[in-house]
Amino acid sequence: MQKMTRGVQEWGVAACLLLLTIAGCGGDEVEPEPAVPTTVEITPDVAMFTFSGETKGFNAVVRDQDGKVMDVAVAWTSSDPGVFAVSGSGGVATVTAVGNGAGTLTATAGQASGTASLTVVQTPARIEIVSGNDQEGLREQTLMEPLVISVVEQTGAAIPDYSVTFTPGERSGSVSESEVTTDAGGMASTEWTLGDLRSQELVAAAGELIATFRASALADPPMPDYTVAGDLEPSRFDPLVTETIEIKVHIANLGDGGGSGTFPMQLTVDGMPLETIDVEPTGPGDTTTVTITAGPFEIGDRRIGVMIDPEGEIEEWEEANNEANVLLTVVQQLEISLGDSLMVEAGVDDMVLLYRLEITEPLDEVLTVRLTGPNGDGDLFVDFNDRPDDQYKYRCYSWEFGTGESCQLYPVRAGTYNIAVHAYEAFDAAALVVTSGEDPIDPFDLELVFVDNGTDSQNTIITGVAERWESMIGSGSLSSFVVLDEDECGPDSPSVVESVDDFRLFVMIDSIDGAGGRVASSGPCHLRVSFGGRWLSTPAAGGLILDEADIAQLESQGVLESVVTHEMAHALGFAPNVWEVYGFLQNPSLPEHPDNDTHLNASLAVAAFDAAGGGGYAHGKVPLQNGAGPGISDQHWRQSVLGDELMTPYLTGDSHPLSRITLNALYEVGYEINVAMADAFTMTVAGVAGMALPRGRVIYLGNDIAPFRLQFTGKPVGGRGK
Repeated sequence: MQKMTRGVQEWGVAACLLLLTIAGCGGDEVEPEPAVPTTVEITPDVAMFTFSGETKGFNAVVRDQDGKVMDVAVAWTSSDPGVFAVSGSGGVATVTAVGNGAGTLTATAGQASGTASLTVVQTPARIEIVSGNDQEGLREQTLMEPLVISVVEQTGAAIPDYSVTFTPGERSGSVSESEVTTDAGGMASTEWTLGDLRSQELVAAAGELIATFRASALADPPMPDYTVAGDLEPSRFDPLVTETIEIKVHIANLGDGGGSGTFPMQLTVDGMPLETIDVEPTGPGDTTTVTITAGPFEIGDRRIGVMIDPEGEIEEWEEANNEANVLLTVVQQLEISLGDSLMVEAGVDDMVLLYRLEITEPLDEVLTVRLTGPNGDGDLFVDFNDRPDDQYKYRCYSWEFGTGESCQLYPVRAGTYNIAVHAYEAFDAAALVVTSGEDPIDPFDLELVFVDNGTDSQNTIITGVAERWESMIGSGSLSSFVVLDEDECGPDSPSVVESVDDFRLFVMIDSIDGAGGRVASSGPCHLRVSFGGRWLSTPAAGGLILDEADIAQLESQGVLESVVTHEMAHALGFAPNVWEVYGFLQNPSLPEHPDNDTHLNASLAVAAFDAAGGGGYAHGKVPLQNGAGPGISDQHWRQSVLGDELMTPYLTGDSHPLSRITLNALYEVGYEINVAMADAFTMTVAGVAGMALPRGRVIYLGNDIAPFRLQFTGKPVGGRGK
């Protein structure tokens, strides 16, 4: 017990001695050393400004001698107020760029300070032409006005001391200074001495930004610059070895003189001169079109060219723009006769063989063309009248697998049939046979679907009209897969997802607008289209709506049959949306061109119009109703010219003939039609000259084109889809 007490006493003495050593045991306390700013760190310590007025924030952290953060006053200073200004309190500052240069941002706390490196480089946002653009001056002379540009940053402030380059284009002359530094107002200028081109350019660049000056040079005395404007336009690119073609050449004068006399233009074939033509003078800034008739040419690829002033006799601004050329492929078309059987072969893939069949007398029979062979894959295409420029534009095609093809056209027409045999794959020993009358025509099926029925007598009239159309049309195998949604062919018309052979017409007797307004509405709603959209054909479906408020009166007046015949023609394809697909509708008057001579340019319809007495009106067209009259224009024959023909907008008189003109218009969109079954129709002299408004009993058929959206889904059944 005594030992433990002594031990404790000894420990206490030792502890006291230790405390005395540190602070004195019961003596005076030692004061700690005060904290002082020792380091200042600025964040960020490097910054770049790209335009005057741009601001950035900076932070300063002050630490004492022990590395502890201190909350003390900080003074911020700029090494160059002309480069940037600074404002701040405590550890936060805002720096504003003033002008180009580099400087140091300093933050000071007591005797300690920190720095950051700042750079202001004004970056161009825009380079703008101030003056000197679009001048005229004598070539190879200095323009009167210097070229001046300004360089500004995104705030619109001028950028001084910035390098700008001025670079003339090829043959566009020179400048007094090609590299110029902008002045205090951000401006740079130079003088431009023009080159020898008529139109010249010069590019001013500031960094990646450019501005283009343009100038027009004048000659003393003035001189022309004849050039071939655009491409040569041959009437076709695949003429026969027996054909001539027309080539349109557009010639422009880009110079400031000329026009006082004719100038020569040479036609060349494969680089060899063929003939020289004198062209009428063309004044400065004017364009003229010259049409050259040339050919026939030798078979094969032929490069046809033109050269203005081939001998270089005319002093022009530019000689290099006087030439143009076009590549033609001249082909051969062999003769074949009715009853012939020719052996044909194509030694390479994609080869096309052409044949021509001339018929002198029409026949009420089926024309059948067949191609049969033991190997390869040949396809057959047949058309009447003008030879298409692509086999996929022929009206009849057959492209089954292998070389076993046939086309039927009905009836046999007097005129020229064009036949193309295309080697999808090379073939040999194939027989091309042309016959008539040996095969029956596949009858045309105009399928009526009565969505709403009329009376028995009304339905009988509608059915009778459909049977008349069926009797005039041969199908040529027009089956197609059709996809239609509900209501796409008229109100309550059902959806269709199936093959249609040959045409399906949805008939609705429904309310349109009450008695005395529109009596009917019709049109196609589906058009056949081949693979890739390269071949178009007849509609596959349409709709016919008869106003329930008018149909009884039409029946009692004895005109319901004519009205239904008119409307079925619209549904079958006598409609502007179909004509536009084929390119037949010319100069439409709607919506606001009432004075246009609206017409149809389908060649066989034109021929029938001329034969019916229309030749004195205008060649090459069948006049459509113009005047921009909503509901009648662009979609009916012109009443003042064709009078009582069925497809005018007013039914007048006691008879309403369905003429060869109308049947040929439908033939042109792909139907095989026996035009001999048309009603007799001849225009009167008064009709051709222009009649007054219809007189007597009139049935208005305006506003009768239904606004169906023309679908292109589906393609002909049985096609390979090449």
